[in-house]
Amino acid sequence: MKNDKDLIELLAKHEHDRWAKWQKYLFSCCLKNDDGSFVIPKDKVERWQRQIKTDYDNLSENEKNSDRNQAKEIVDVIKNFHKNNKPKGIVVAGFGAIGKTWLGEHYPNIIDMESGFYAHINEGFEQIDVEKRKGTAYRPANPQWPENYFKAIVEARKHYDVVLTSMHWDLLKFFEDNNIPYYLAFPEQGSEQVLANRCYARGNNQTFTEKMIKNVKIWNEKLKEYHPIKILTISKDEYLENVLKKENII
Repeated sequence: MKNDKDLIELLAKHEHDRWAKWQKYLFSCCLKNDDGSFVIPKDKVERWQRQIKTDYDNLSENEKNSDRNQAKEIVDVIKNFHKNNKPKGIVVAGFGAIGKTWLGEHYPNIIDMESGFYAHINEGFEQIDVEKRKGTAYRPANPQWPENYFKAIVEARKHYDVVLTSMHWDLLKFFEDNNIPYYLAFPEQGSEQVLANRCYARGNNQTFTEKMIKNVKIWNEKLKEYHPIKILTISKDEYLENVLKKENII
């Protein structure tokens, strides 16, 4: 991963290119003497000396725009540096009904590690929608759980920029025991009805939905036992995508 030294080198290159472009323009305005020296025309001297003595706030709007354009170029260099320098395999462990599935479906660099595919045997239930399977008793447990989920997440980090996971406590312990940095995405208190509406809208049954709603309060207290990079609070009118964008994770 690149660091501040790399950014300084990139900005230094940009500054050199900017300076070279300016010098080329400067010499194009001058008169070349036989001895190789150059003479700056009087009008350019007067204009540039005036600008040198003038504070930015007192420049004309056209002159300010010229400076703004230079500043925008620097901002673009910095933005592109950070955009291309995001670490791969960022783990976000998220609560239910906050938009993990949608992100995985709409961003090719994001994968949603739906835990139900690992915690249960799903063969023979393919005709049933994934959301409608949740909270049902007919799916047999997968004896390889949760180790199969751990291994799949570790592998996914090699191939995706962002890996979305569940918030099972044994999973968070696995992250911390193995020094895997992670974010926690959790709804703000008072979001229970919003989450319930989302669950029913996507096809979850009452058993699953009521259990998840109870966990909002229970898990809010238990979060204090863990050490994520940051807890990303999802407000009632937000989805995970909104928060990841604000945090510059995506």
